[in-house]
Amino acid sequence: MSTQPKSNIPFSQVFSLAIVREKKPLYRQIYNQIKQAILSQQLAPGIRLPASRDLAKRLSVSRNTVTTAYEQLWAEGFVEGQVGAGTYVAHIDFTPLKSTSIPQIKTSSHPFLSKRGEQIFNLAKKDYISKSIPFSPGIPDFGSFRKDVWARILSRQCRHNMQDFFAYDNPTGYKPLQTAICHYLRSCRGVKCDSEQIIITSGAQQGLDLIARFLIDAGNCVAIENPGYIGARNAFLAAQAKLIPIDVDKQGLQTKTLQQHKNIRLVYLTPSHQYPLGVTLSLERRIQILEWAQQQNAWIIEDDYDSEYRYSGQPIAAMQGIGKSERVIYLGTFSKVLFPGLRIGYLVVPKVLIPVFSLAKSITDHNTNTLLQAALNDFIEQGHFNNHLRRTRILYKKRQEYFLQIFSHKLKGFCTIEPSSTGMHLVAFCENDDKVFAQQALQYGLQLRTLSSYYLQKPYSGFVLGYAGYTPQQIHQGICIMEKIYHDIAK
Repeated sequence: MSTQPKSNIPFSQVFSLAIVREKKPLYRQIYNQIKQAILSQQLAPGIRLPASRDLAKRLSVSRNTVTTAYEQLWAEGFVEGQVGAGTYVAHIDFTPLKSTSIPQIKTSSHPFLSKRGEQIFNLAKKDYISKSIPFSPGIPDFGSFRKDVWARILSRQCRHNMQDFFAYDNPTGYKPLQTAICHYLRSCRGVKCDSEQIIITSGAQQGLDLIARFLIDAGNCVAIENPGYIGARNAFLAAQAKLIPIDVDKQGLQTKTLQQHKNIRLVYLTPSHQYPLGVTLSLERRIQILEWAQQQNAWIIEDDYDSEYRYSGQPIAAMQGIGKSERVIYLGTFSKVLFPGLRIGYLVVPKVLIPVFSLAKSITDHNTNTLLQAALNDFIEQGHFNNHLRRTRILYKKRQEYFLQIFSHKLKGFCTIEPSSTGMHLVAFCENDDKVFAQQALQYGLQLRTLSSYYLQKPYSGFVLGYAGYTPQQIHQGICIMEKIYHDIAK
């Protein structure tokens, strides 16, 4: 332990302030330096600080600057005294608390986490990319979004309705937006719902988190597609669910395998456009799963994340609208269609679950940003949303065609890739170890999503390649990097 200076030693002999002419306020510099000196016990309890007038003169600052610093130290308990009687370092006891028993801490790579937190950390896979790097899946084209229209709508809301957004809003969402989403889902997705069944969430991931928290107990069996969406997998792992991977073929999730498992609490599906393989769940299997859920008293999560993008014919109708929808929770998002930073998604819950998810939402963040909800409602009601979908469908179809043209020309023999009639990404299958290839791609600034990372068992090697959010130049550059790595490996 370091020797503390005696309280009768002058302030100037044990500590000297240094003022730096920088952006940080002068009073804050004085306050910080004295505080740190006290915490490090360089200034012992009882040492008298210089009078504010004297210290101000010594530091060539105004007396008010020193007074403000002293007042802050006084307010936080670092100094004490009375006006006219001087300012002294407070008598602070730095002796650590003693415990009668010291619990044994198990060796852990992350000892600051709870057991549950460490399990989640170790099992969950990262499904986040900090910025848009080819070929990240799920990234829309930012240039095609009418930022001027969005800015105008936001500005109008701020000018005329800002006072409406100061208070908490209904946890289930902004009522006009709930109604607009309800009308859209009925007419375009074939969803059976009323507006009160719409729960507005801060992105689809929050919707998955609410489902996992309130419908799953630790140890419950949750069936997921294999391969499947990593974000959903993480949400269920966080709820300590037991994951049951069900293989996917050309008709979607294999229902015969699903029926072999007992006591499944919930099944997670992407039926309109399976993520990541891109297949569509057949009508026969949809009906089978609906019947199975009814018999097993299980929940179906229908994630319809990018169903708006179908390039031949009309979008496939939602599974929820076929019938017996009281066991289906429908999940959607605007982040994939408009821009990720919007962070607005929604759930369509059975009527029996409306009070449950209203409470669940209020517990997590009470309500999603009301200003953004109001602006999105105007964006939809004024026809801009449908216009945006029409523009981007044309754009993304052209980008997929260009992607396939360049990819087939430069990487023929390395990967097998086929066009897709829907979605914003393509899957390339390869025989090489996709993890090794992806690691080498990072050296060139190319971040590739490996197909094997989406599997819980019997993984295939390949890449999940987003194309929607990238220009032809970016697509060409990214594929050229992949070509170079392929040839380097082949040598």
